[in-house]
Amino acid sequence: MPTDRLDIAAKEEEGLLTLTQVPGISGVVAIELAKYFGTLREIVEAGPKVQKAVRDAPVSLRESSTLENAHDSARRIQDDSGEADISCVPYFNDGYPELLRLTETPPAILHVRGTLRSNCRNIACVGNRNSTQYGDTVAERITKKLAENDWNIVSGLAVGIDTVCHKAAIEKQQHTTAVLAHGLDRVYPNENTLLAQQILDSGGALVSEHPIRTHPQRSFFIDRNRIQSGISAGTFLMQSALKGGSMHTARFTLMQGRALMVPIPTGDQVNSIQNKGVLALGTLTAEQLIEKIHTDDQYQELLRRLFSNDAPAIGIHGRDDYPQLLEELNELERDLALLTGGEL
Repeated sequence: MPTDRLDIAAKEEEGLLTLTQVPGISGVVAIELAKYFGTLREIVEAGPKVQKAVRDAPVSLRESSTLENAHDSARRIQDDSGEADISCVPYFNDGYPELLRLTETPPAILHVRGTLRSNCRNIACVGNRNSTQYGDTVAERITKKLAENDWNIVSGLAVGIDTVCHKAAIEKQQHTTAVLAHGLDRVYPNENTLLAQQILDSGGALVSEHPIRTHPQRSFFIDRNRIQSGISAGTFLMQSALKGGSMHTARFTLMQGRALMVPIPTGDQVNSIQNKGVLALGTLTAEQLIEKIHTDDQYQELLRRLFSNDAPAIGIHGRDDYPQLLEELNELERDLALLTGGEL
C-alpha cells in the first residue's frame, strides 16, 4: 500500500515536480496525471486504471516505490534550488505564463531565477549564433524599437543575435528573459556568464524547463525554442540561414499560432547564406518554402493550409514599416490578452 508520503496534491509544486522525476514521464503526461488524480497516492491506488485515464502513463506508476523515489529526487531539487535562488513554477500556478499553457507541449514545471513576466507583451527576438555585422545591426535596431514600446524581450542567451537582443533590451531598461536548455546552476555558453548576471541585475529572468544540475544536451536546445515562442505573442527572427537552429523557433511560432516577423534583406545581403532563412520565410509561399527547408508532415500541412498564397512571416522592409508593425503587435497583444482572460 502507498505510504503517507504520497498524500501530496498532484497539482502543487511538490507533487507535480515528483511526477516529472519519474523515468519515462513527459511534462505533458505529468500535467494530465495531475489533472485526473487529486494526489500521488490516488495514482498508485488506481493500479491498471491509471493507463486508461492517461494513456502514456508508465506501468511503473503502479508501484508506490516509483513515486517515493521520484519524491526523494523532487525534494532534493527543491532544497538545492532554494539555496541557488531558483524558484519552481508549476503549470497550475498563477505565475505560470498563460500563453505557454495554450501550447501543445507546455513544461510541467518552469525553473526560474529572477522575475518572470507572464503577460502577453513578451516577444521573442532570436537568430543566428554566427551572425554577421548586418544581422547584429538589424537585430539591435529592431529590438530597441520594441523595447522602447514596452515589449519584453525573450531570447536564448546564445552568442550572436541572442546576445545582441538581450543587451539592447538592457540598454533600454526593458525586461528581458533568457530561456536556457539546462539547469540554472550554470550558464551556457560560459562567455555569457556576465550577461546572465546583467539580465538578473536589471530585473529580468533566466528560465528553463530543466531542474538544477541538468547538463545541456543537443536536443534540449531545440526543445527550449518552443518555450521562447510559447511565452511570447510573436517571434522576430532577426537573421537565419535555411538550416539555422532558429528556424526551429520559427516553426514552433507558426505551429503555436503566433505571429512571425522577419527583416527582409536587400542589396548584397540577399545573397548572404546567413540571410536565406529569413528571406525564404518572408517572401516564399508554402510550396516554395517546403522545397527549401526540411519540414515534417504536420508543419507542411499547416503551411499549405494557411500560407498557400502568402509568405508565413510578416516582412519588415525598413524603418518606415515600424509604425504599422507596432500597431499590429499591440492588436495581437490585446487579442491574446482576451484569449487568456488577462486584463488589458
